[in-house]
Amino acid sequence: MRPFVLFLSASLLAACSGSESAPASAPDPGIAGHVFDDPEVTRIHTRMIGAAAPDNGWERARYIRFDWIVNREEGPVRRAHAWDRYTGEYRFEAEVEGGTRVALFNVNSPTEGRAWQDGSPLEGEALADALRSANGAYINDSYWLLMPYKWSDEGVNAEFIGAETDGAGRAWEVVELTFDGVGLTPQNKYRGFVNPESGLMEQWYHYRDAADSLPSTVTGWTEWRQVGPIMLSPMRPTPEGTVRIRFENLEVSSEVPPGAFAPPAS
Repeated sequence: MRPFVLFLSASLLAACSGSESAPASAPDPGIAGHVFDDPEVTRIHTRMIGAAAPDNGWERARYIRFDWIVNREEGPVRRAHAWDRYTGEYRFEAEVEGGTRVALFNVNSPTEGRAWQDGSPLEGEALADALRSANGAYINDSYWLLMPYKWSDEGVNAEFIGAETDGAGRAWEVVELTFDGVGLTPQNKYRGFVNPESGLMEQWYHYRDAADSLPSTVTGWTEWRQVGPIMLSPMRPTPEGTVRIRFENLEVSSEVPPGAFAPPAS
């Protein structure tokens, strides 16, 4: 799993666009049956994945497409993502200062790839900067969307904190996630709040440092719905009810659409 840096600047991404032919097997085999060191986490995770991605839904989720939108005072920022989980191919597009950037890269080798601004290829340091920003956006934005599916990633420590009841009388089972040197911000900590009735994670706390006692961000995971073989939550409301981050144009499928990783039109 790769933890994220909150609200990364919208930049470029993209690297090597390769074949769309399916490999012999999907990544993350057997996520539903993953066994954690903490048996309570195993119980909660097994039910969560069973509710959100039954019948090996996560393994069948090869192609994931989404727009990440954050509302800011100067106006909303939108970043478009397309990802082939089997091959690692990625396409990122965003409006940045100076125009529209598109990047094509592979998440397994993010420093290699191609990028364009307003249709013109980038080279040298401009290309390197674009790919760094694009990879950072991939790590950040996809984690905001897919974190419940990332508990079993290598380098993640998951511990059951206990059952809690909040001020509104809602019951939660709370799992804490810390990291062993993975991602851009391995010092972060998260707490996932799982609804024991639905089995879904419906809230999270983000801590900038694992030693912090108070979260820097509290966000709901609401309006869960079926998207292809898995369920996704497109809304991230604050406790006050303001939606700062949301997801649109969600698409998940076992096949990669033709042209999904095409460069911008010249």
